Amino acid sequence: MLRSSSPAMKPFEQPMTWDELGEHQGGARSSAVTAKGEGVMTVSGTVSKTFFNLSFACVGALVAWALLSRGLFPQGLAIPMMLGLIALSWIGSMVINAKPKTAMVLGPVLSLGNGAWAAFISFSVAIAIGSKLAQNPELLGASGTLTTAEAIRLGSGLIFQAILLTFGVVGAIAIATGTGILRIGGTAAKIITGITGGIMFVYLAGWVLRMFGLSIPHIHGYGAIGIGFSVIVVIVASLNVAMAMSSVMNGVAARMPKHYEWVAGQAIVGTVIWLYVEIVILLYKLAASRE
Repeated sequence: MLRSSSPAMKPFEQPMTWDELGEHQGGARSSAVTAKGEGVMTVSGTVSKTFFNLSFACVGALVAWALLSRGLFPQGLAIPMMLGLIALSWIGSMVINAKPKTAMVLGPVLSLGNGAWAAFISFSVAIAIGSKLAQNPELLGASGTLTTAEAIRLGSGLIFQAILLTFGVVGAIAIATGTGILRIGGTAAKIITGITGGIMFVYLAGWVLRMFGLSIPHIHGYGAIGIGFSVIVVIVASLNVAMAMSSVMNGVAARMPKHYEWVAGQAIVGTVIWLYVEIVILLYKLAASRE
């Protein structure tokens, strides 16, 4: 069965078909469940659940951006809040892995939080780019000075570019997966999962070291190594999106119960948000390297 680096997608690695579920639960209980008309997982149903979760992610992002831009949320708390939301996202995903039916409630809540922490990073990048543009207006071909507000507004243009690039990449992956051109499984999926775990370990180590005033050299910089690292992470994040979508096709083929659409929808949104954040970081490094 296909694999995914998202904890919420683990049920798809060893899926239980509708018939197997009936045998596991007992004939009488299975008949009762069938009578309720839960049905089986479908592509269209998964798409609708994915967009439902995505709408919550957008609300979380818009609210967080509005609070930060209006100064209603202390910027000093943005990083601790972001790390807390990321931790809660992983904990929630593991809960969904253990009890898939909770995805109907936890999925939108986690998507809301994922949108918020993505907005924290986006706003920080917009301010950083804006500050550089205010100090170096010639980067935009401007002869005069830029106010801080104007620079931040221009810096926000990078965020819009990241959104467009994310939807472009995800759209291409969705088409390739839906048509059967791209399917990731077996050894390739194991390798991607291992690389993803390594990247997460590097990020975690970086956050811990930062608490002690230290940092991992080069990979977070604006030089060739830092940009190259971000390119690799964007590629790996894209492959994770492809794995999540491949797992959906696998789940549909295995006729998994209907509530797994919520599991898949939340996992896809979480993976897409990670891809978006990595694209934002890559674009920021590219912009900063021009200075």
